[in-house]
Amino acid sequence: MRRQRKYRPESQGGLTPVAMTEWLDVACVIELTQIEVDGSTGWTIGLDAIGPVDRVGATMTDCVQQLLVDYPGPALSEDRSFGYPARLLSD
Repeated sequence: MRRQRKYRPESQGGLTPVAMTEWLDVACVIELTQIEVDGSTGWTIGLDAIGPVDRVGATMTDCVQQLLVDYPGPALSEDRSFGYPARLLSD
């Protein structure tokens, strides 16, 4: 299963959902994927920031901060943050 959503960061904070097909100069895309391997289920979340190179870091930070405001899941840690290839090879 794979789900994607696109958001426009608002200047006063917050994210506004937009259609995946809508062209934006600044946006973030969130992807949730369920992976099943050998009877085990895992989930990944991917975040992409879209925009000018000098703003993409700030766009990513803004999006992540907004997403984590009401995050109900387990604690996240940087040592368990991987790109897909590294994550799939880690177990």
